[in-house]
Amino acid sequence: MLSFLKIRGSLLALALLAIQVLAVAASPLASNVEELSPALLTRARGKYVGSRCTTDSECFSLNCARTNGTSKLTCQRQPAGGKCATNVNCVSRQCDGTTRTCALSELLGKCSSKGDCDTSQSDVDCVNGVCLLQEGGRCSSDTSCASGHCIDHTCRTPPLAPYVFCDEDSDCLSKSCVFLDPRQCRNLDGSYTGCAYSELSYACAGYPLGHSCASNVECSVGTCKSGVCSESQVGDQCLEQYQCTGGALCGSDNKCYRPANGTLSPTTMCNSNATCTSGRCVDVIRNKDTQGVNSLFDTYVPAPVCDYLKNGQTGCKSFKDCSTGLCKDGTCEPGKEDDRCIVNYMCDAGFVCGTDGVCSKPAPASLSFGDVCSNATQCVSGVCDSSLRQSIGRPSFDNTQTVYHVDPTCQGSNTGGACKVQDDCYDGQCVNGVCSLSPLGGYCQRLGDCISQQCDGPSNACVLTSGFGTCSSDEGCFSGDCVESSYCIGGGGCDFPPRCADCVLTLDEEEDTDNDNGELYNHSQIQDGVELDCDLNASSARPRPRPRRQRAP
Repeated sequence: MLSFLKIRGSLLALALLAIQVLAVAASPLASNVEELSPALLTRARGKYVGSRCTTDSECFSLNCARTNGTSKLTCQRQPAGGKCATNVNCVSRQCDGTTRTCALSELLGKCSSKGDCDTSQSDVDCVNGVCLLQEGGRCSSDTSCASGHCIDHTCRTPPLAPYVFCDEDSDCLSKSCVFLDPRQCRNLDGSYTGCAYSELSYACAGYPLGHSCASNVECSVGTCKSGVCSESQVGDQCLEQYQCTGGALCGSDNKCYRPANGTLSPTTMCNSNATCTSGRCVDVIRNKDTQGVNSLFDTYVPAPVCDYLKNGQTGCKSFKDCSTGLCKDGTCEPGKEDDRCIVNYMCDAGFVCGTDGVCSKPAPASLSFGDVCSNATQCVSGVCDSSLRQSIGRPSFDNTQTVYHVDPTCQGSNTGGACKVQDDCYDGQCVNGVCSLSPLGGYCQRLGDCISQQCDGPSNACVLTSGFGTCSSDEGCFSGDCVESSYCIGGGGCDFPPRCADCVLTLDEEEDTDNDNGELYNHSQIQDGVELDCDLNASSARPRPRPRRQRAP
């Protein structure tokens, strides 16, 4: 019994000792015993950090504040600049003994926000309660960087995996930051996908053959096999051309194979000129639409393909295999007389593809305004304008629909130019093969058909132009005078067209003037709904303005 009590008594003593040790360790003064002062001793009973409070005076830190943006009040350490008596009062654990305020934390010091860190020397942020250098900060060790990587005395983000956007080689695990086609971002299986940003970008290059890998996306060529970027074998699965190595291609069945020379048709993926029937493996090609018509511009393709066959090359199966011609007995050739076509370039030089979808060779100067042409000599106007191409409809080869494509057309003629029909003339009428302006009383359809520049709609006859109307000659004006616009000053070119002058009455020196200032008025009259700019006798009219005359004394 006595031995039992001795044992239990020893255990009890040890327990009491442990409680005393824990009490000292938990005391807010325990870590700063050397700083004890009478003032501190009076506050020793203040509440610990995290305790509920209502006023600052309740807290050992003298800081009762809301917790994490909530309405709950707890005792908290003082931020930088807050009042303190000891280091433990401060978030930074730095109490300035002179000012008795909490100082900013230096690098690797404690913090609760960026505001607790000294940012005067470099960009420092509070990361997981520690002040650490940000990207680009000057460093001496990995531990001082938020990224954990101090490279060449500069904090950098962790090296990036292949095909992640980068700025320079040192950003990448592969040590190479290269230009990335915005259509060639990669999925984990290595297949291409469009990049999130379409503008020009750079990304970390993939690993070479023999480098360790976690998935196909990390290998620059080949595929990831057993954790290593490896060459392909014939029959291996593939999604993109780069995954097949050693001269192999990724076939339509998504397996690697090796083609024989001269066996690949146009637009098939290739890796050498020799494998193409056209003899050209290219990365820029003039694509065709679903009807087999060439696009207006060349297109860059991510993986090289076989080019279309030129005229004279063999191996075509349809006109869609030919760059410009038709497929005749396995050979690409330009269309001749009566050959079917859907666009001008399918026909031989000097021929045109008419709206009937047939190649024909027009005689010189036989085509009118709007007709499809291939050179200027074919047009009566002498102008075949390729810059003003028109969309021309022609029947498809199987005659099931109309195919539209732009081709050059003949333009019209100005006054004095050649014509076959009225539509060939921009102005005037087609008379004896020449676009001519009609005289007074002549036939007209537009203002520009007449010398007077005036066409009476109801009668389709050219009439005289009244004052200030546009004109091209004196004969077209009622006043008999076609003059330069008054807006044209100083000679030279003028954007304002000539206009007919109006007129004034002819008076003798003895005749009275119209007002006391001796000025003459324009005696316009209205007769049968028509304004007459002078008296009824046109012979007494002359151009105005007329100089002022003073009354005789």
